[in-house]
Amino acid sequence: IVFLYAQDLHQYSAPMAKIAVRSVIESLLKPRCAHDISKDFVVIVGRGKGSEGGRPVLLPVIQQMLQSEFGVMSNIDESNSGRLRVKREELESFVKRKGWRL
Repeated sequence: IVFLYAQDLHQYSAPMAKIAVRSVIESLLKPRCAHDISKDFVVIVGRGKGSEGGRPVLLPVIQQMLQSEFGVMSNIDESNSGRLRVKREELESFVKRKGWRL
């Protein structure tokens, strides 16, 4: 099994980025998930340099979606402001809340 540890959304529109991240998070509830839950999940959203106004577009969209749809908190990566990091503890908590055994 090949796991995804980081998901690069640089070239994605906001709707496509949401679908891509949803797919990974929802896969955590399946026997063959896309991400190793023992590791943090990094979402590369970009800093917004190529966006109108030079402001990040995907960062707030993905961060809000993770919180509202899945109850999963994410933080801006301390080493790179163009990345969101979902701690493994958040992922484990999500899986436990949804009733899947780790």
